[in-house]
Amino acid sequence: MADEYVHVTCHACEGAGCTYCDRRGWVEVRSPATACKSCEGDCCIYCGYTGWAGLRPKYDDPEASSSCHAP
Repeated sequence: MADEYVHVTCHACEGAGCTYCDRRGWVEVRSPATACKSCEGDCCIYCGYTGWAGLRPKYDDPEASSSCHAP
């Protein structure tokens, strides 16, 4: 079963875009979206400074282009 992810506003920048959300203003988290249990949404190292639990891993992004494939 594949995890389903939802877009949520980054708590670090409140949607303005920052280095923690790759300047998008949002991050993808597992559904249902829940605040980080360590910081309760105030941003810490455990949530990648986004305030959310269950972040999609950076290299698991299906929209990212893969440079590992040889022609």
